[in-house]
Amino acid sequence: MSNHLGLLKKAENKSCDKLLEELFYKITVQLKNYLKSNEWFTERYIDSVLESLTSYFKLRPEKDQGINQALVDRAHVRTIQESIKALYRNSKCSDDNRIILAGRMKKDSDRLKTYFVQKSSTVTWINDVILLLAEIIEIDDPESLKVVIADLILKYPDVSKKHIYALLNIRGNVSKSCLRGTIKDAIKNNNGRSSCNNLFDGIKVKSSCTIL
Repeated sequence: MSNHLGLLKKAENKSCDKLLEELFYKITVQLKNYLKSNEWFTERYIDSVLESLTSYFKLRPEKDQGINQALVDRAHVRTIQESIKALYRNSKCSDDNRIILAGRMKKDSDRLKTYFVQKSSTVTWINDVILLLAEIIEIDDPESLKVVIADLILKYPDVSKKHIYALLNIRGNVSKSCLRGTIKDAIKNNNGRSSCNNLFDGIKVKSSCTIL
């Protein structure tokens, strides 16, 4: 049964991605430009993303309610994915920039959550992921960091070791080897858990992001 649901979900996502293609091309370009101009730490980039989303959905025919709901849900996932991809394009942060980045991510998480709640998105399982990533970047205490990493892996079964190591590369100032056991055990405990709610499968990271 779950396999059939997964196939149906993939087909729906593919159809939605086709309708959202132009929108997310624009959003991807916006995010890349803000990264190049070092405006990642400002509100301007999230403002532009939300403006693009708002403009797109204003043009959608109201009579297509079923299609619009599917598009809102898919746009929600894609927006979060593109934001995480942009995060992974960051180089290693200084301690000051790390705190600024985490604070910016928390505010962006709140704004995206508010926007998609107003759009009646049903993809509620995705609401806290950017907040969790922000905490991994921000937290200094090793034991608390282990708890948040384990929570991320539990909530998002498709997250891989490479995704986590890439995040640790951005934050710096942490001994990744001391987290090896936590990451390995949490992923091992998640083996066999299936979900149609795939998020990180659509986010590629450099193959060089391995643990020390």
